[in-house]
Amino acid sequence: KYHPKMGNSASSGVSSFSAAYRESLLTSVFLDDGDGSELGGVANGVGKPSRIKGKTIDMEKMTMLIWSFRDSPEMVTFISNFLAKYSGEKLVFDGIEFYLPQLAHMIIHLEVDWPSTTLEQFALVISQHSLHFALQFNWILVCSLQDYQPETPSGEPNPTYNELFFTRCIKLLQNMERCVVYGTPRASELRKLYEMGEISREEFEAMELADRRFNAFQIVDSPSNRGAQMSEIESLGSGSDIEFTSGNSGWLYYKRGKRRKYRRKPWKSRFFVVAERMLFCYDKPHGTLRRAMPLESAIIELGDGLSRHPFYFEVHNQNYEFLLRAKNEAEVKKWTTLLEQNAKTAALFSMSLSPSPNQATQGQSLVSHLSPKQRSRYQFFKGERDFVRSLTEIAEELRFEPRSERKRLAPVLISETPIPPCAYIPMLKSTDEWLRVVRMLPAEARVFSTKERCPVLMCFEMEHEDDKVDVANYLHAKFGDGVGDDAPDDDSGGGGGSA
Repeated sequence: KYHPKMGNSASSGVSSFSAAYRESLLTSVFLDDGDGSELGGVANGVGKPSRIKGKTIDMEKMTMLIWSFRDSPEMVTFISNFLAKYSGEKLVFDGIEFYLPQLAHMIIHLEVDWPSTTLEQFALVISQHSLHFALQFNWILVCSLQDYQPETPSGEPNPTYNELFFTRCIKLLQNMERCVVYGTPRASELRKLYEMGEISREEFEAMELADRRFNAFQIVDSPSNRGAQMSEIESLGSGSDIEFTSGNSGWLYYKRGKRRKYRRKPWKSRFFVVAERMLFCYDKPHGTLRRAMPLESAIIELGDGLSRHPFYFEVHNQNYEFLLRAKNEAEVKKWTTLLEQNAKTAALFSMSLSPSPNQATQGQSLVSHLSPKQRSRYQFFKGERDFVRSLTEIAEELRFEPRSERKRLAPVLISETPIPPCAYIPMLKSTDEWLRVVRMLPAEARVFSTKERCPVLMCFEMEHEDDKVDVANYLHAKFGDGVGDDAPDDDSGGGGGSA
C-alpha cells in the first residue's frame, strides 16, 4: 500500500535520485545521434528524442523517469506527451496498462501542488483511447476514494482520511466518466476524411490524438474543474479567510444515520458547505472537517412522515446518510433546492445499484440526450461497473451472515446477479482474447471464511467470438467510432482496430 504522503513534497525525493541516475535513465530510453544535443534538450524538458532504442519504449524506465523527475512538471509534461504519442503501439499500450497503479498513484498525489494537470490529462487521453483502461482506472479511483474518505462505512472516523486527496479522487472520477461517455466528437469526421483519401494515415493519427488531448484539456482545465474547484476546496480545508456566502453554506443540526449499538446520538449543530457537488460538514466556519459526502445522484427526502422533528430532511446515497434539521421552512427550501441542483448535475452514473424512481427518471432524461454511440458507451461502461460491483457485494453481504449459512446463501445470491449484455471479466489486458460472460455457475461457487472477510470463488461460462478477437478490437468495433481507438490495427503492430 502506498503511503498517502508520498510525492506530496516535490523536494522530499529529489535527493535520492542523483543527476547521474537521471542521466542514465534518459540515456537508456532516448538515444541521441552522437552529439548529445537532443538528449540534453530532453533532459531540460524541451526538444524531441531522435529515436527510440529498439523502436520500443521501456515502460518500467518511463515510469521511473516520471517519479525521479517529479520535481519538474515540465519534464513530466514532456514524458506524458511522448507516451501519448506512442500509446497506439501494442507494447507501449500494454506497458501503460501494466503500470497503471503506479501512474494512478502519481496522478492522485503529485499534481495537487502543481500549476498544471499533465498526468490527469494523460490519463483522460488514454481513457478516450481505451474503455478497458478507463474501467481499470475507475476501480483504482474508487478504492482510493474509500481510503481517504472522512468516515468508515460504520460511521467511525477514518484514520487514513485526507481531505485534499478525497476531493481529488471525486473530481478525477467525474472527469474520467465525462471523457468516456462524450468521447472525441471529431473522431467520426476524421475517419471519413481518411477513408476518402483526403488525409494520410499519419495525419489521421496526429489529428485524432490532438482531438483527444484538446478534449482532455477542456475537461480538466475548465474554471469549474480546476482553478475554482481546487482553490475553493483547499481554502475550505485550510481554515483560510474565505468568505462563505449565505447561498452555499450555513448551520444545520446533524445526526449520523448509523448509530453505535446501545448508544443514543444527540443532534449536533454543524456548519455545512456545498461546493463542487460535495457536501462538507465542519464543526465551525474554517474549522475542522468532520465528514463529507459526494452529491452525485444523491437522494434528498423531506421530513413528512420520516421524523417527528420539524424542518427535517435526509440526504443519502449508496454509502452515506445524513439526517439534518433546519431552523425554519425557508432554510429547508434553500438547502433542499441547493442539494437537488448539485445532485442532478452528475446523474449519468449513479452511485447506487438500485436508484430511486426520481434518480432513474433524471438519469433517463440525461441519457436520452446522448447520441447513439454515446449512449452505447454509457450503457456498456455503467453495466460493467454495476456487474463487478454486484459481484463484490455478494462477498460483502455474506460477511455479515453466520458462517454456517454462507455456503447455502452464496449460490442463491450468485444466481440472482444480473448479467449485462456485454459483460466480461476485466482482470486481463487489452490484448487478451475477448470472452463474454454468458452465465454464472452458482453450484461451482466456493466460500472461504476468514477472520475479517468472506472471499468467494465464482465460476462463469464464457463465450469467445468466432474470430477470437482481443479485448481492444472488440470494444473498438462495438463502441469505438467517435470515442477514439482502443488500440491500433495489426498493420501498425498494435492490438486494436483503428482505421
